[in-house]
Amino acid sequence: MRRNTTPGRISSVALICTAGMLCLVFAACNNSVTGFGGFVGNTPPVPPSTTFKVLGNVGTPFTLTISNANASWIVPGNIPLNVTIVNNTTPCRMVATKLANDNTLMSLEIDNGGKIITAESTTAPFGLVSIQTGGTLQTIQPPANPDLRIYVNGPFGQRFQGLVEDSQVGFINNTRAPEAYLFDQPNGKVDGQFTQTQNFGSFSINMTYNASQGPHTGTDVVTTASGGPFVIIRQP
Repeated sequence: MRRNTTPGRISSVALICTAGMLCLVFAACNNSVTGFGGFVGNTPPVPPSTTFKVLGNVGTPFTLTISNANASWIVPGNIPLNVTIVNNTTPCRMVATKLANDNTLMSLEIDNGGKIITAESTTAPFGLVSIQTGGTLQTIQPPANPDLRIYVNGPFGQRFQGLVEDSQVGFINNTRAPEAYLFDQPNGKVDGQFTQTQNFGSFSINMTYNASQGPHTGTDVVTTASGGPFVIIRQP
């Protein structure tokens, strides 16, 4: 009996330590999912409503006109690009114009939870593609005001989990860089938390903000962040 006492105590201690470590891990996971404690509060996670994907021949330039029921955005870029409208209100429409006088492919997809809802494409010089979801949007809405965006520019192709939140709600998605988050009608200041699921290099992230009237493209950079595999960016 005495020979079993010490191993039994060691086993009990090991189980207690393991349980404690698991509790710490789960607590950390829960904190990262539910918001940034101590900054804007523990916001409940809500999945993004709409993610658009611009695909085709890598490097082909384009410009996007995106509108939901509340606001619109003009987004210039190059293939590929993912665009997520945070706090989205449907119906939502995206029109892409290819800025290349050639037969390169440009495709648009609407993705919801990893499932492709609709897709259209063009190979025409200066071709135009339009897709929408959540009904029919008859009229492009006025430019977003304020217009707050977060651009996750790299590393190219990096898969990551993004949590973007204001003072009320957090929105989570899993996507790849480059990604543009358009925050519709943010309540208070906005934060972004990004965690790499691969290791392709350091994040390069910009936050832009524009509260002026009239059309604009959200190019006023107010803060940047870099590093990895975990990065936080905060509105000043």
